[in-house]
Amino acid sequence: MNHGIWKHAPSLEMTAEQWDETLRVSLTGAWAVCQQAARVMVPAGRGAIVTIASTAGPAGRSRARALRRVEGRAPGLTRSLGAELGPLGVRVNCVAPGWVVTDMSRDALVTPKGLRPRSARSRGARPARPRRSLAAVAFLASDRASYLYGEVLSVNGGAVMYD
Repeated sequence: MNHGIWKHAPSLEMTAEQWDETLRVSLTGAWAVCQQAARVMVPAGRGAIVTIASTAGPAGRSRARALRRVEGRAPGLTRSLGAELGPLGVRVNCVAPGWVVTDMSRDALVTPKGLRPRSARSRGARPARPRRSLAAVAFLASDRASYLYGEVLSVNGGAVMYD
């Protein structure tokens, strides 16, 4: 499950409506999809849910403040659902990518010359294409990750060390 919106407003300028919309789409939306998936998986006694967070959430950087606060909550949602659903046979884990070029982020991350580097100090600090995170999602959804519950796998090419 991947979802989100990106509101560009400093905390002192953000309206309550913008804040509510960010929570509704990015956190309540994740909870609702997980709940529906669990309603199918729990009776079957097995399943895997993989949520998508961001390495930006815990970092607390200044841009896109509301999104970062909400993304910082996704690992907590994952862990609490993992603790609740794990004994029922459903694994819940999370992939937290760094900057990924999507329709929502393209304008901020791509220049006419290509991907905009996030840091000159790390080769991996450049924005990624979605396929970089897909391998981690596929792993966490597979039986090879059958011993992982409530884990957050950071997929960022080392960018969090340099950002």
